[in-house]
Amino acid sequence: MRVTILLTEQLSLFELACAVELFALPRPEFDTWYHCEIVSLTEPFYSSAAGVTLECKLLTELPASDLLVIPSFPVAATNVDDNVKRQVLQHYQNGGRIISF
Repeated sequence: MRVTILLTEQLSLFELACAVELFALPRPEFDTWYHCEIVSLTEPFYSSAAGVTLECKLLTELPASDLLVIPSFPVAATNVDDNVKRQVLQHYQNGGRIISF
């Protein structure tokens, strides 16, 4: 299964870590495991608590995947980036699953 973890503003390290633990850590005890990418559609760098900065792949389109994980999303956001909206909707309309924490 192909999994994409999409980073957005107001990144939560705990929620990202949970997604990474579930989908991105190597599991050599299994013959097959998830293929996971961590990407962003808006920024290559994200700041989080205690001055931690993360870097990820900056893309213009979501990669083809079976599952889109959005670990955290700003609940007070009044404007969502148009490309983010378009890409998430397209993923869903193409039959992809979406989860968030």
